[in-house]
Amino acid sequence: AFTYHIGAGSGNHWADGIYNSDWSGSNGSDSYRNGLAMGLKTVGGRLYDVGAGGFVQERDGKLGIWMDVFNRWFKDGVFVGGEYSHSYFKPLDGQQTNYRNRMSQQEIKIFDSMTENQRMNYLGNGNYAETLAGQLFEGTLHNGKGDAFRHALFSALNSRDLGLELTKKLSDAHELHPLETKLGRDMDLHNNMIGREIFSLLDSRGLGQGPHSTEGFGIFTMKALEQGFLKEIVGGNLVSTKK
Repeated sequence: AFTYHIGAGSGNHWADGIYNSDWSGSNGSDSYRNGLAMGLKTVGGRLYDVGAGGFVQERDGKLGIWMDVFNRWFKDGVFVGGEYSHSYFKPLDGQQTNYRNRMSQQEIKIFDSMTENQRMNYLGNGNYAETLAGQLFEGTLHNGKGDAFRHALFSALNSRDLGLELTKKLSDAHELHPLETKLGRDMDLHNNMIGREIFSLLDSRGLGQGPHSTEGFGIFTMKALEQGFLKEIVGGNLVSTKK
């Protein structure tokens, strides 16, 4: 529920994120709330990194903040004044990769038609899934168990944040990348489907939304992998991930 008198900066005040493109008087701003979750601070309805200016945006396939640079003047070691010089875009940690380079042309077309908040969720979910998969399954992010886990988790997260229909369109379009092999495409499409099913299962039990759903998706994706519901490529064949 939104309040008109207290809670400014919490993400639940009606004016929080008023400068963001997805803001509305009835819903506030999802991108603003996402920025708070990333650890940014609020000043005057905008999100700022600690000690630096800039609010979260998507630019060229990256999430980041605009940083303001000031010229400062000192006399005998004492600050006497300054003026604004310029701003530059600083990608958030883990967002150094330009994800556009890994998208198919069909995927980019869909991505560019999405709202800023949807693009932020898509990129953020991709970074989270890839980071966790790399930690859990080091060295298997190409056609191995880590790759299977990453695709399924990414699909579950997107199903929550973007909806099942848009998630399927994006994941299907991604597999049209010209560098993808038929076997790799079959593997990814299968694991993407399992990810959507994981979301639907947890959502039907009231566990598919909210701050703890991400952990639930990770747990159920791991169970799916261990029980062999996911697929990986071993010796040139598509096989179950069951240990």
